[in-house]
Amino acid sequence: MCFAAFFFGLFLPGLSAQTKEIWKSYRFEFSSGVSFGRSILSSTYSHRYSPPFLSGAYESEAHQIIHLKGRTGWGVNAGLTYFPLDKLGLQFQLEYGRPGLGGDNSTYQVRMTYALTSLPGNPPSPFYFNRTYGWPETEGNLSELFFSLNAVVRLPVSGRMALNISFGPTLFRVEGKGVGLAYSRYWIEDGEFNGETFQLKFDFGPIYRPGANVGAEFNWLLFHNVAFTADGRFFACSETKTDLGLLPNKMLTDPLSEVKKTMNIGQVKVNPTFYRLNLGLKYLF
Repeated sequence: MCFAAFFFGLFLPGLSAQTKEIWKSYRFEFSSGVSFGRSILSSTYSHRYSPPFLSGAYESEAHQIIHLKGRTGWGVNAGLTYFPLDKLGLQFQLEYGRPGLGGDNSTYQVRMTYALTSLPGNPPSPFYFNRTYGWPETEGNLSELFFSLNAVVRLPVSGRMALNISFGPTLFRVEGKGVGLAYSRYWIEDGEFNGETFQLKFDFGPIYRPGANVGAEFNWLLFHNVAFTADGRFFACSETKTDLGLLPNKMLTDPLSEVKKTMNIGQVKVNPTFYRLNLGLKYLF
């Protein structure tokens, strides 16, 4: 449909001579605006590792499923378009979005078997620990930066109104931060079993991926060279895998490198695809 509109616009029958002259007199358009968008990211991370027991021999396993779902957020953008022809132009666009990151998580389950010796010379006795923790949802945000180079068709509707249709390749830069991973450690102190469980922050990226965008823009001329603009745009990109990182926690005194190794942090799938609505001003010259 976008290709059809693109080529149809190039050969659209002319409007009145007055209307044509108004838009033909402007070869450059610079726009800036504020956008409201949503990321379509929807992914899960299966977190499975062996929580440490600091007071002897043990076997343990912990498991939880972290959900990462894109939410809404605000952003800003700017674009510069040059029209070498009356209706056909070339646009460079820069876009930044910061949608939220959420998702309901599974419970956090820990199972452990450890051995203790009650009296010197006696064989160790096995003990069992089994606990299920209710776990809060993921909280965080994405930071998405887009660089686009678009072909643009400008379709004058009247002397004050015009419709722009554009599409082209996009370079995506995406990173994210959130909280949701669980980490536990256990030990014996004064004959009693003790433990601590932490909710840790994670991050990923930056990820660089090629993609594409398509959008339609309505322009209303307010003054002789200043227009109000409103547009909708879809940024499409393929899914990719990336490593999860671990961020410091003030309550956790263990070296972060050791904790990350113990937790066996893996990869998560990320889809940078994003869509948004935009309101702004355009300057024509």
